[in-house]
Amino acid sequence: MEDTICVATSATLADPERGTDAAKEFAARFFGIQANNVEVVLEQYVEDDWAAKRRVPRSLPGDPREHLKNLLEAVESGDDGGALVRIALRAMTGEALDEDAWQEDLYNRLAANEMVYQIAQALRHPKSQERPRLWLSVEDVQEAAQKNQREQYHPLPVTACNTCWQHYFTLHVKDFEFTGQRPGGGDAMGEGQDYSCFLSGREG
Repeated sequence: MEDTICVATSATLADPERGTDAAKEFAARFFGIQANNVEVVLEQYVEDDWAAKRRVPRSLPGDPREHLKNLLEAVESGDDGGALVRIALRAMTGEALDEDAWQEDLYNRLAANEMVYQIAQALRHPKSQERPRLWLSVEDVQEAAQKNQREQYHPLPVTACNTCWQHYFTLHVKDFEFTGQRPGGGDAMGEGQDYSCFLSGREG
């Protein structure tokens, strides 16, 4: 066993009271080795390295939807991503990325972009909101709807698997197509009600 290296990963590794000792003991029992032979590797966060001087980018020329489409294709293109990113950036800004070190060049440009910086700062901490609200029982939703009939409530029934207790929406999709890399079409249906308008963000 000493010649074999066992690797295990977990999203809930540390115990609130005992730290990583509980994980070491579990790994020792699981792999049949001594606890002092278990090494726990934790994550290390690195702060973003923003440029000291940043600038607000100019408005995008053309159709923003076309730019987004080109960027998504670049992300999904694998080995051709660098070339497609350079083409997309030139179309949006008129500037060219370094062909041999496009990742580093792109990082430096984003680090000097004030809009990207502000978005990153806004996403560092969750913001409290009055809506949307979540109820964990149908009865609570019905009671809330009766108290405030001016509010619109869009129920999405949730149930749980009897075996693994994984939660899921009790919906199915009709007229669903999946040809190529992206799904297309389809209306979400459930319990005799059409949920397609709710899922797309429109009120029906």
